[in-house]
Amino acid sequence: MQLSLPARSLDVRCADVRSRPSGRFQRLLKILASVGLLVTGSCRLLQHKTQEPTPQPIPVAAAPRAQPQPEPPRSKPAKAPPLSPSEKGIGPNGIPLYLARGYSPDERELLRSAFGIAAPQRLYFSDSSDAAILKYDVRLKLCRTCRVDTYRVGFLSMRHREETWEQFEGRMQEQRLKPRAAVSRRLFASLHDLDPDAESAFTALLEAGRRAGFKLTVLETYRTPEDEARMLAEGVGRTYTATSLHSYGRAADIRVDDGNLSRASTRANWIRFRKFVTQQANGAFRLVGIPDNTWDWPHIELPAPEIGFHSVDDALEFGRRCLTDSARANAPSAERLGGATSDPCVVVPNLTFGMTTRRTSRK
Repeated sequence: MQLSLPARSLDVRCADVRSRPSGRFQRLLKILASVGLLVTGSCRLLQHKTQEPTPQPIPVAAAPRAQPQPEPPRSKPAKAPPLSPSEKGIGPNGIPLYLARGYSPDERELLRSAFGIAAPQRLYFSDSSDAAILKYDVRLKLCRTCRVDTYRVGFLSMRHREETWEQFEGRMQEQRLKPRAAVSRRLFASLHDLDPDAESAFTALLEAGRRAGFKLTVLETYRTPEDEARMLAEGVGRTYTATSLHSYGRAADIRVDDGNLSRASTRANWIRFRKFVTQQANGAFRLVGIPDNTWDWPHIELPAPEIGFHSVDDALEFGRRCLTDSARANAPSAERLGGATSDPCVVVPNLTFGMTTRRTSRK
């Protein structure tokens, strides 16, 4: 049996069923709503909570850039203590007191470049006085009567700039072996051809000697560097150097009596005169050898403090200055040096030269 219900009544009931949920379902919705509110509130609380700062890298100061350190100023090498008189000059056995001094490689090279010194161990001083000048032997002198060529350091000469003194001597020996025509040289025998200071001193010496009864003759005063080198090249014992104070106008060759040493009276008078010379001008004059024993009897010289070096340190200091580009570019001319080799590392003479002779002094 079927029941027929009106359609409208059926639709209303279905709608009521859809619109009115059951009590259980309503409670479930309330619970879910409460949970949603709780979660939402918690999230908001978390968002409003103070956040800890994000860790940042600790700034590290950049290391300062290394600055170039200035070079410390070079201190001058310590000078050697002055030598005692017993360490200078010629020993009692007639052998030079060669300097017991050490040299650095730089000092050795400097001495060679500036002064032609190949073996500094053969340096010594001319005598034991404060005025003694530095000299160099080309080989060791081993006995009193041994003849060794010796050269004054820093003196003008015919040595070439790049030569050592040993090489210079080799060149002189080669010239000696070559056939050569006889060369006449002009002798300067006037005291006016000397440096003015030396002229005055030698004039006073001759006057005092003649008053003392000596018969004196001036043989030679000024001598050119070329003549000095030629005499050395001839090798007949007239000279053992190419660096003479004759070329500075501060030496003279003076004969006593007739100059014949085979005469006893002449020899005796010459010995007396040489002793007399050493007592003049407060001992400023110098002889070759000793008064009664020498290979060069006539030679007398008058050193000057400004000519030559009185210590190795003085020579080294001068060498450092004269080897600069500026010094080389302004080296004294050969004419200014009386015909000697142009060289910035020599002491310039206190003389003025003409075409062939010394005319006047710079003073």
